[in-house]
Amino acid sequence: MEAFSKKFMTSNERREEFLRVNSVLESCSKKTGALPQKIQSDTGEIINREGIFEELGDYAPYVLYGGKIFEEKAKTEWINNHVLNAIKSAQSSVGLFHTEAIYKNKEPKFIYSIKNADTINGLVSIFLINKNKEVKESIEKFFSGLQKFFIKDNLISYAVNLKSKKKLPIANTLATAYFAEELINFSEITSQKKYIKESKNLIEPYLHDRTWQINNLFPARKYIKPIAKTWYETALKIKGRVSSNTSVIVKDNAYMVFSLIRLYEITKENKYKEACEKWAESFFEKTYRDGVFTNEWQKKSKKENPAPLQKAHSMIECFTELFRVYSHDKYLKKSEEIVNHWRKFISQTGTVEEIDGCGYSLLDPNIDFGVELIRLGEVAGKSNFIEEGVGIIENSLSRFRSRFGYAWKINIQTGEVLKKNIETKYIGLAIKGLLVVEMKSRGENIYGNPELQNISRDR
Repeated sequence: MEAFSKKFMTSNERREEFLRVNSVLESCSKKTGALPQKIQSDTGEIINREGIFEELGDYAPYVLYGGKIFEEKAKTEWINNHVLNAIKSAQSSVGLFHTEAIYKNKEPKFIYSIKNADTINGLVSIFLINKNKEVKESIEKFFSGLQKFFIKDNLISYAVNLKSKKKLPIANTLATAYFAEELINFSEITSQKKYIKESKNLIEPYLHDRTWQINNLFPARKYIKPIAKTWYETALKIKGRVSSNTSVIVKDNAYMVFSLIRLYEITKENKYKEACEKWAESFFEKTYRDGVFTNEWQKKSKKENPAPLQKAHSMIECFTELFRVYSHDKYLKKSEEIVNHWRKFISQTGTVEEIDGCGYSLLDPNIDFGVELIRLGEVAGKSNFIEEGVGIIENSLSRFRSRFGYAWKINIQTGEVLKKNIETKYIGLAIKGLLVVEMKSRGENIYGNPELQNISRDR
């Protein structure tokens, strides 16, 4: 695609915005070396000091890639040191990460696999960009620990007791989806085929799962020890969690499909393509209608309670990817249907309403929706989608802009800030949109640039 002809932010303005946001992240992390969980965007006050090294994937790759493309060596050095500090401070004896030692001055009782989803996503993305030896060794330690301490019968335990090394008998579907995809990505970068085998092993139990075979949707969780199911299901229900036979579309099912797509791309094994096709047909039949979908499905579910924008953008990426890899027009049509549904809710502020009639927009869903419009525009050959995506991202960066990064929620009509406190990871995630727009302005496509394709994903 040629560089934009319309008037958007200049490259220098995007560079200055990147530096401004990066200075906020650096300032927040000075005391402990870890980003605090939440700050007040108008004052910079730290609201929650809990470190978020586990959330590396939500900010570190964007700072690193931004430092690279804007040729800001000091920023790449800062984030590289930040990541190495995270590895030194938070990578546990079982390979996975925790940050409780930093803000509670003690080790946790359990290490949770799902809390490490964004960790490994971040580490692999960082290694793709910087090829740092210590990062590579950390990833290898992570996957080795996953195999040794967390996996039994190809199922990933929800958590492991750090002292006794005993596994909880619950297997989390979303953690499986994350780890399976990152094993593939790491294998592709390093040319180590053993990680492909490990990825395939993680997916296999879900393709033989009873819920999958009956409904062609993936369950919320499985049990390593089926005898424990009754007790844990009761306990989880009390905590407000969905039942194990519930199919959560975003993130669980969508991310499993991303892994299946990647496995097919690498192996060309038809069973992964067939699984994607079965899943898509089941999704259309059970949860989807006219551009919207229900995010949780059980046998008695009806197509009610449409998912918000915060969930919908993942499905745009999902069907765009399915079309890109399998070339079935029905996938492109569904992706465009979802996009066109949400385009109706672009407001006077140039941002998208989170739910029909709610009156507000949220930062992260708008950035991601803008990126998905650009992605779909590339694949479908529709420049209007690309320019709308750029517009939504830049309007969001302007409308949510605050003294210390960005606010979280605004009024869709007036632009008034409705929520000033924000999780710092969302300040980092906003950089993603900025970088995608910058590279598009240089004539680069998401597809065709491995680093840009990697960081543009909704993970």
